[in-house]
Amino acid sequence: MFKFAVFLLVFCTFYVQAELSEADFESLRLQIREQYTIDPKIALQLTEQALNTSRLSADQKIKILNYKAWFQMELNQFSTAMRTTNEIKQLISDAQDKSLIYAYYNLSGGVYSKLGLYELALVQYKDALIVAEQRGEDMVYQTKNNIADVYFLLGQYDIALDYYNEYLHFLNSNKDELSLSLLYNNIAKVYIAKNEYDDATKFIDKAQQIQKNSKSDYHLAYSSQFRGKVALAKGQLGAASAYFRKSIMTFQRLGNIREVNDVKLDLITLDIKQGDITEAKKLAEEVLESAKQTNTKSKQVSALSVLAKIAELQGDSKHALVLTQELSQVEREIYAQQRNITLSRASYELEIVEKELEIESLKRVQAVQAAEASAQQKWLLSIIIFMLIYAISTILVIQIIRRRNSKLRATLKELTNTQEMLVEAEKMSSLAGLVSGMAHHLNTPIGLVITANSSLNGSLRDVQDKFEQKTLSPSQLNHFIGDALVASDIVDRSANRLNATVERFKAINTSIGSAELKTIELSDFLNLHIREMLIRTAPNAKLMLGNDSLEVQTYPNILLEVLKEFMQNSVQHGFIDNHHIEEQPLITIRVNEYDDAWQLSYKDNGRGLPDHNTEQVFNPFFSTNLAAQLGLGLTIVFNSVSHVLQGSIKAYSDDKGVEFLLTLPKQLKNGRRKAVKN
Repeated sequence: MFKFAVFLLVFCTFYVQAELSEADFESLRLQIREQYTIDPKIALQLTEQALNTSRLSADQKIKILNYKAWFQMELNQFSTAMRTTNEIKQLISDAQDKSLIYAYYNLSGGVYSKLGLYELALVQYKDALIVAEQRGEDMVYQTKNNIADVYFLLGQYDIALDYYNEYLHFLNSNKDELSLSLLYNNIAKVYIAKNEYDDATKFIDKAQQIQKNSKSDYHLAYSSQFRGKVALAKGQLGAASAYFRKSIMTFQRLGNIREVNDVKLDLITLDIKQGDITEAKKLAEEVLESAKQTNTKSKQVSALSVLAKIAELQGDSKHALVLTQELSQVEREIYAQQRNITLSRASYELEIVEKELEIESLKRVQAVQAAEASAQQKWLLSIIIFMLIYAISTILVIQIIRRRNSKLRATLKELTNTQEMLVEAEKMSSLAGLVSGMAHHLNTPIGLVITANSSLNGSLRDVQDKFEQKTLSPSQLNHFIGDALVASDIVDRSANRLNATVERFKAINTSIGSAELKTIELSDFLNLHIREMLIRTAPNAKLMLGNDSLEVQTYPNILLEVLKEFMQNSVQHGFIDNHHIEEQPLITIRVNEYDDAWQLSYKDNGRGLPDHNTEQVFNPFFSTNLAAQLGLGLTIVFNSVSHVLQGSIKAYSDDKGVEFLLTLPKQLKNGRRKAVKN
């Protein structure tokens, strides 16, 4: 460590002079890579020291930032890795090699993939593939290999196999033996997932033949792990155990902790199948401890899931509950990481757009000021007056555009605040879906704003050219002012439409408001209100209502709003095209009582959900008719039940209709339930 400190001191003293030559820079890169094989943390420090010197060109800084981001990902520092990735994009404008933007897309895909945001990772990798075509065939196929990895993680095995086969064709023609052995293992992994074990074995054999010739223990350990997976799937438990333990010993000898934990999880599956619960529990505890030390959330989830299952098998329900609670906490931390990364990227992209708009606005103002100064020296009084009219109209238009941009930023800020409130609902699995839904509804008005602004910019440049050439007539100026007013009107109406969409979106933040907490007799309450509500909402439907007597404490108005939303959902989605329903549309409401809680079941005999997709029904913007519906009704229901009525809600669907099951407490705690903090 002392030698490394001395090296850093010499490095800082030496690298404060002229820009690094290519030879010196290549030497620096070799030092960083060599240090990475010893300790990624020290390698990360070395990249930071290199970036602090002014001797690096923009291209060289991007390459060092590329190392830095990968080291941060290796150390599970995903937020800082994304910030480093953003720094790369900022430097691209100063770089000579514009194709270095590949690092930005490739690193972004890596961060998203590590966090389980596979759809976003796929978008980034496909953008990287476009840039890779400028950097050479080798880069193209490496990127296709990354895309194949993501498709595998998404469970789209045939697509993954197509990409892997393209990469295989390339490697066969280039005789890259070690990369070929890695690819053979990846292809075997796909065949294992597809339960095609004979094909998997063929590719593992090919990989091991290459790895034995090259004496690559690390890659041989991977092949042993895959052989163990095949043996386990075929029920050859003894052989599987031998393969797994051989792989673990090799990875431990090489110091590859992450790979050791992967194989241990496979071995745990084997031990559980053999009934060796004690050994499985020991291995799971080892994986959990190691994952905590390296802050690897995904491995913590896997280990905690196994330990909770083992506790249940052993009849230790109390410990199983503790483990399940710890598992939920880790999952919430993963969701928080995903949310923060997505928000960080969105905030960065918005900041870039704002800077570009500000620069463009400054250029226009500077152009107007230069035109004014030139006209004051050369033109007669009449031309000067005409110029002043032009300057005033231009300033007015710029002010209008700035006010509209300010309104758009305020709208985006409100959307961000509303998104944070939506995250309180643990049902939201990904912020990516939320951004996609809002983009669907905001795309048209924002597109109109951009189109109007683009048209106005074109008219401005045309008037400026005629003005400088002294060919601008009063009628042309009048025509320009009319066009500017039309563009202003379009921007205004689009902004109002955005505001209306946001107001509906804000309704997701359910509050108690003026609702009064009461103790009611449930059967009498439902008989009194539900039939009248049914007549107004679904007059053609038949109601079947249970008559069990039960007193509960609740917010009656909120409960009625929830039931009203269910009825509207049945009418708008369940009973449409109801020619397939042989009987009259039927709504059934039943109530069951438990110790400290009660359940309300709402069921219709409609057509059910498409593909019975009950997992997404409470997500914002989920709708079977998104063109006509905003898709927020059941999201508002979810928030009302979870945070006001202090209960839970689940949805079930089949070909005979949809059922919503509410579980609510008999006595509410004081006030609204607080949002869960991630």
